[in-house]
Amino acid sequence: MTKAPEDGKRYVVLGECTGKGMKGIVNNEFEAAHKQVEACACKHGGNAIILTNSYVQGGRDQYGNYLQYNGAVKALVIYIQE
Repeated sequence: MTKAPEDGKRYVVLGECTGKGMKGIVNNEFEAAHKQVEACACKHGGNAIILTNSYVQGGRDQYGNYLQYNGAVKALVIYIQE
């Protein structure tokens, strides 16, 4: 999610986690960064995350093809109270 729950549920912010992916992020490495954040959230007792930032850095090769070099995902770790 990218914002706090709006359905009246109470939640507690537990902290922040970051995940990183290298080379070819569009080809599932960005997904790997999300999985790192999810694993960090679980480790710290969270049951949800709020994405706060993500980026991809890249460039073009001599043929004009777009290349991804690295990227990151940052999220707040929250615990939604049932």
